[in-house]
Amino acid sequence: MPELAYKVKGYRFNMGGSVFRYHPLPLEDELLSSWIVRTAFVHLTDPATFVNLYLPGWKNSFWMSDIDVSADEKLLEMLAYKSGYSYELLYSLTLKSYEGYLSEHITGKTRNPFIQSLGRFCRIKVNHGLRFCPLCLKEDEHPYFRKKWRLSFSTACLKHKCFLKDRCSRCGSAVNSYRAMRERDSGISYCYNCGADLRQESAEQITEGSYGLWAIKRLYEILETGVYAFHGGYVYSFLFFEVLRSFVRAVYYWGRTNGLMDHEVMSRDIDFRRQRMRNNLIENIPLKEQYLLFSGLVRLLEGYPGRMLSFCGVNRFRGSDLTRDMRCIPFWYQRITDSFDMSMYSVSLEEVKNAIRYLKKKRIIVNKANVARMLGVCPDFKSEEMGELFKK
Repeated sequence: MPELAYKVKGYRFNMGGSVFRYHPLPLEDELLSSWIVRTAFVHLTDPATFVNLYLPGWKNSFWMSDIDVSADEKLLEMLAYKSGYSYELLYSLTLKSYEGYLSEHITGKTRNPFIQSLGRFCRIKVNHGLRFCPLCLKEDEHPYFRKKWRLSFSTACLKHKCFLKDRCSRCGSAVNSYRAMRERDSGISYCYNCGADLRQESAEQITEGSYGLWAIKRLYEILETGVYAFHGGYVYSFLFFEVLRSFVRAVYYWGRTNGLMDHEVMSRDIDFRRQRMRNNLIENIPLKEQYLLFSGLVRLLEGYPGRMLSFCGVNRFRGSDLTRDMRCIPFWYQRITDSFDMSMYSVSLEEVKNAIRYLKKKRIIVNKANVARMLGVCPDFKSEEMGELFKK
């Protein structure tokens, strides 16, 4: 590749009022950052220098944030003027365009559900939030990064039936597509740290018959249409993803996975450790474990309501467990959680007696409310035997 310009000074290089000399067409499902990097390279300019030249209002700050999420109206209007492309087209390259589909609101200032965080140390992104398929990059006439690759449930390539990568295999660095190597000018598909060609990475194939690939396809369909169709009706996609998010936390971080992987052939090849982390965030779950997790959860939700009810019963979920931290509960989901009334669990007479003994020992008032609170479920107090216990 020709040598890139890194530092350009002087009045004649003031491009603040100029349009882009070259403006490559955004490719299918391309990320905004990927398009800007490709635009910089066709100008034979380092992406950071290119932004400083053509977008002086964002000088030295453009790459400090996750531009695919944080790009605001002012920036997109400027890029539209510079490139000649419409505001709507450039907006569609951002992750913000998933607003109302993936979640009700997407903000550039905080973490967003199902969007892998890039993290940052100065202008270097340290989290492994940008994924890629080496075979896709290899086949591309002009390699570029897809918008869907930033999603937590994008763990495999549907076209090549292989796992995505989230780091350089040679040095382990996160992908920083906008940082070209100073020692060896490189393109978008090279590791910024060691110069390895990401297109030459080995691709790990998914076992034939794995449900996880179908699960990813199904999640893409729900995201693109904005609607989740289930037995008995329809619901907006962002409400579906809110429920899915709640299930991820309850199943993965609470370790309630009995029967979750029975259908998945890849479960034999992946160590599902359910790692404990300081922040119980979906994005922190390792890629392959995310693959298994979404495979299991999509199968449960697609088997609404019977399969889901059976799973929750086996793993002893209560209605409150299924709705914890949810800001709003969709009606279709409420029908499931309401069915998890306390009579769903069979509490023995002996368990109630032991609970009463414990309360007396701790000098806590013995009543039905305290017994139910201690057991975590509500026994059938209407039975004659149960009633006798509270008469003593």
